Amino acid sequence: MKNRFKLLIISLLACFVGGLRDQFATANVESVVGTHKVLSLQAEGAHVDTHLLVSWGSDAFHIVPCTNAFPFGTTTDNPAEAGDIINVHPLGIGMETRKVRVATALAAEIALYSGGANGYAQGEPTGAGTYWRIGSSVCAAAETAAGDYLIEFTPCYPVKVVVIAALTSQTTAAATDLPSSEALDNALKADLGALTTALASPAELKII
Repeated sequence: MKNRFKLLIISLLACFVGGLRDQFATANVESVVGTHKVLSLQAEGAHVDTHLLVSWGSDAFHIVPCTNAFPFGTTTDNPAEAGDIINVHPLGIGMETRKVRVATALAAEIALYSGGANGYAQGEPTGAGTYWRIGSSVCAAAETAAGDYLIEFTPCYPVKVVVIAALTSQTTAAATDLPSSEALDNALKADLGALTTALASPAELKII
């Protein structure tokens, strides 16, 4: 009877461990294809901070702090050296709120974007460039150190946003002297070129 009980316990443990193995299979193992709420990937280098936006590194199994690249997700880890395994929470999975680092005291209920230095997020972009909207803040940012804040946000799938400077035709038409048709024509051509470049791939457009 004792032997049968031991066999039953061993069988149950084997099933349990097998289930955990499938559930926590790391995404950095090339042969593993599955579904994950959290991915285990390798850091391309050391990170000083936690709660950073990350993007793909040298391949699909390495990540780096995000700047203007596609922000794949956020990580709660700060690897000490290249090759360390860290957890990455993909953006677009909205089962819970997240935290991300920002450099300023951002307010609640505003859109958050990539583009901050070294994996930090930021508020509404004010300079020309390519950014990715990552979600919206839940509450105001909390300061952790000088120039270092954590903010809670609801994540969304990253949305590409291209910001371009004021259209040339706007400034030309607003000049004190009535512009010549040639000047305005050249301005419109320049604007068309800028818009064509900005929308070369699907994106939202903002003009400053």
